[in-house]
Amino acid sequence: MIQTLKHLCYLLKCNCSETELLTICRDLKKADPEIDKKYYRKKVENQIDKLGRVKERIMYPAKGRLRLIQERIKSNILSKIELPEFVQGGVKKRDNLTNAKFHQGKLYKFGTDLKKFYPTITSKKVYEMFRRNNFSPDVSKTLTQLTTFKGMLPQGTHTSTHIANLVFLPVDYIIYDFCNQNRITYTRFIDDLTMSSPQDFKFSVEMILDTILQSGFRISHRKTQYRKMLEVTGAKVGNNSLLPTEKLKKKLANIHIYSEAQRIGILNYLKRIYLQ
Repeated sequence: MIQTLKHLCYLLKCNCSETELLTICRDLKKADPEIDKKYYRKKVENQIDKLGRVKERIMYPAKGRLRLIQERIKSNILSKIELPEFVQGGVKKRDNLTNAKFHQGKLYKFGTDLKKFYPTITSKKVYEMFRRNNFSPDVSKTLTQLTTFKGMLPQGTHTSTHIANLVFLPVDYIIYDFCNQNRITYTRFIDDLTMSSPQDFKFSVEMILDTILQSGFRISHRKTQYRKMLEVTGAKVGNNSLLPTEKLKKKLANIHIYSEAQRIGILNYLKRIYLQ
């Protein structure tokens, strides 16, 4: 892959120099709130979970030159690293419905969620990922500093999802190989892991969860389920088709309250579910 900072600057194609990249890296290492504001802005979103509880989602989108540099890291470097088919989230031409489609017609289903996925991905894990992909130590260090914030992977940047996919890939392969040997279909949609099979595989669940935990990641026990009818990334998975979720049905029942653009979006999404 990339062995020198000069080559990195060339690939970014945004008129950046080695000096500029190193200056940004030095600035971010200072842990100065005023300097942090120059490169990132804090964005807080309130989300309501299935139990009606309000949870804060904190994101740190990059600003200015760092934002542009991250965009180029994503488009000119990260997107060139191919991801296997079982990784469905954050990949071009793959989405939540193509992910759910993998599990159609499978009687037994298991799903779990990686708890605080992005904050769990430390700068060290990001650096190790770049080294695994044959970037030189200097380039790996620089790319890590340009894409992490406060020692972890921030939510809301252009690079974070692809980096998260690449960091988790060694764990993916352990799970995938085990599933493949046991006639189990495995996919991951960002932090949402789903397995399915025509035969009962409940005996395998503990081994899969142990693999995740031993790799330094955490799981959401509330979102860990083994059942025949399971909602998979925004769709109910039936034997012969995908079906709308209860949440989508409620939107359809009250579609008159939405704007025209929103109504078109809801109906197009419903159409896509039935066309999968």
